[in-house]
Amino acid sequence: MHPVAAEAAAAEAAGDLDTALALYVRLEAEAPDAPMWSKKVAGVHRQRGDLDQRIEALVRAADKHNRRGELMKGIATLKSAQNIAPKHPALAAAMERLRRARPSSPTAPPPIVPTPPPHLASDTEQPLAVIPLMRQARAASGIAPPIVEVQSVDLDPRRDPDPIALDILPPIPLFSSLDASAFGELLDKSTSRPIADGATIFTKGSRGDALFVVVDGAVDVFLEDDAPAVARLEEGAFFGEMSLFTGRPRNATVRAAGAGELLVFDHADIQALIVKSPPVLSSLLEFFRERLAANVLAHTLGAGELSEAARAELRACFTLLDVAEDHAIIEQGRPSPGLFVLVDGALVVDHVSAFGTTSNLATLEPGALVGEISTITEVPATATVITKTRALLLALGRDDVGAVAARHPALLDYARRLAAERLEALAGPLWT
Repeated sequence: MHPVAAEAAAAEAAGDLDTALALYVRLEAEAPDAPMWSKKVAGVHRQRGDLDQRIEALVRAADKHNRRGELMKGIATLKSAQNIAPKHPALAAAMERLRRARPSSPTAPPPIVPTPPPHLASDTEQPLAVIPLMRQARAASGIAPPIVEVQSVDLDPRRDPDPIALDILPPIPLFSSLDASAFGELLDKSTSRPIADGATIFTKGSRGDALFVVVDGAVDVFLEDDAPAVARLEEGAFFGEMSLFTGRPRNATVRAAGAGELLVFDHADIQALIVKSPPVLSSLLEFFRERLAANVLAHTLGAGELSEAARAELRACFTLLDVAEDHAIIEQGRPSPGLFVLVDGALVVDHVSAFGTTSNLATLEPGALVGEISTITEVPATATVITKTRALLLALGRDDVGAVAARHPALLDYARRLAAERLEALAGPLWT
């Protein structure tokens, strides 16, 4: 520890707040880019009852976090200050700095967005979610083809005409693709939540009502209570987004891996923002598509063998499809039009034998991947895959896969090995 820091900590512990403050102010001056000394100054002012000085020190710390590219920590620091004195002038100015934007230009026409219901769902009802809201809007407008690509408008959110100032953009699609006004509103509505080591953030099967960002520390993700963690999410990572989009219960349990801090975005606030500012929907859908595609590529399609360039090309090609009930997405005897990952709903797999009898091979739940072998190798599918319910699918088209495989042969090699392994261990017909 820095000797001056040790002396300051000792003085603070002994109750000599004047000495501690003078030493922390000295450290702050010697390391003007380090937010921790500004926070130490704020802590001493808290003990002394100096409200104005405490808020000003927290604002300095937040600005330093932002200049270092630590936007999550900067936001959380400002939220802490906001809890103390929400109308303080220094805090208002700091919040405004987070809303800086370049001059705006004309935007594309807004998408169809449903009118918000008069009240939020009760504890016993399924919460509202982005995808069901879009389905309500399409039903009200009479749009109901068997397959609809899930997109709000023909607008790439990464080319948003009113972005946040580049010097404070986080490398996170949900934030960096929002315009300044939408970002500012999300910031205002967010809350900061400290977490203790081992604390449960939410449990599998519980109702989802918020989206989380790790500000400090880390969290572990468990698919089963008695099983090892399947992932560790660290600073800057989002989690809890599936419930926001599908309205389904949580599909995993998340616990704190050490003490830390989270930034929390309530689903109702995000949904209200969509209704108020429809282009936000484009940003959210792009974020959702990117996250789903990244998850698929992290666990399938030869993830360990594909180069980052190949994964990036594949991620960009995925689309989200909303498919009506009882619609065949893959037909036996024909090459699959693409590979599909079931996000929400259910699929059934049927096989017609050489004698003309139809048998049901499987009913698939969210997370299932179908069509990858036929898509990459161009062999005909040996079964038909039908939507048992209305389904949300992440799709990668045959042409896109072929183009990427031509540049990255490891993808084709993976599919051939996978096909051989499945045939060797076959308990039933190869159906994808």
